[in-house]
Amino acid sequence: MGIAVLVASRPGAIAAPTGRDVQAGKALFDRQCATCHGPGGRGDGPSAAGFATKPSDLADGRLMNSLPDEFLVNVIRHGGPAEGLAPTMPAFEKFLSAGQTQQIL
Repeated sequence: MGIAVLVASRPGAIAAPTGRDVQAGKALFDRQCATCHGPGGRGDGPSAAGFATKPSDLADGRLMNSLPDEFLVNVIRHGGPAEGLAPTMPAFEKFLSAGQTQQIL
């Protein structure tokens, strides 16, 4: 099960994903996020070992399900520091459109 399905299917999600959105979101996640967050989103990507702060476990529903979509969009688009999170989480606004960010969610 992809991260896009886990996060976007939670109550209060911005929009229900289509099958195409889920596939596109998984491809984007694999290309842009998995290096740090790991292919399953557990914070165990190949770059994670080099960080002082481990990347978030995006597959942990206890953590992720309570976070508003707007918070997650802000972190993805503007980086961790935009929401007081790790400075190692980069901003992706130059690499992902708003639509692509929604697909990752």
